[in-house]
Amino acid sequence: MAPANDIPYDTTLDKFLGCILAILLVVGLVANIIALFYFCFKIPSRGKNAQYFQNIYIIISIVDSLICLTLIPYIEAAFAEDRAGKMFKDDTFCAVWSVTWQVLPEISVFLVALLSTSRLIILTKPTRQLLPSLAWIIPTIYFVLTLGLKVVLLLT
Repeated sequence: MAPANDIPYDTTLDKFLGCILAILLVVGLVANIIALFYFCFKIPSRGKNAQYFQNIYIIISIVDSLICLTLIPYIEAAFAEDRAGKMFKDDTFCAVWSVTWQVLPEISVFLVALLSTSRLIILTKPTRQLLPSLAWIIPTIYFVLTLGLKVVLLLT
């Protein structure tokens, strides 16, 4: 079935892309869940900042797992006859997915920046102790602000 603009397309390429995305989804999800379990159940080292960094790695694993899950609608659309799939036909789903698709990668980049900045602080001030709760508080504040901004932009 051709798309609405009647330009013919090859469904083979769609299905190939869907297979590649499905493989990436499985590999990414499995690897991130393994990392999540490792950091959740790992006994922190004796370093005074070990719990802080362990918390950041836990959050990174969670966010990256969620990023992998955002591929599911793409995969479903790649195998759909109309190239839209069932999920993308729902306006509410599209709005929520659109914000999620934009916010999660930004949070992932922010977490890497937070990790790098934290390591820089520890290198420049080795006696400095970072509060483990800050590893949850700072990304949560960033998430709420970014989500709020994206929703406001979506509604305007």
